[in-house]
Amino acid sequence: MKSILITLVIFISWQFVSAQNTTKTVPKQNAVTKIDNYTVQYLIIFNEKDEILMLKNKAGWHTPAMRSNESQSIKEAMNGLANSLGLTIQSLKLAALYT
Repeated sequence: MKSILITLVIFISWQFVSAQNTTKTVPKQNAVTKIDNYTVQYLIIFNEKDEILMLKNKAGWHTPAMRSNESQSIKEAMNGLANSLGLTIQSLKLAALYT
């Protein structure tokens, strides 16, 4: 009888301690939710004939663009977009800024 009672006390104590540990490892009040506050940047690329690079997708024809939710400079973003197209930017000019 004594061994059953000791086993029961150990089991209940273990359940209590493990429940306390899981609560402490994931506090609900410190959970961070990321706000979807993104920037869309368009890259207009001209060639030597003053033709504009256009890409076709489901919505139609567009200039290359990127959507970013990270904090980065315009130059970094445009260089990243150009590099993904296999291009390098020689002269970057900010043509418009919309908010």
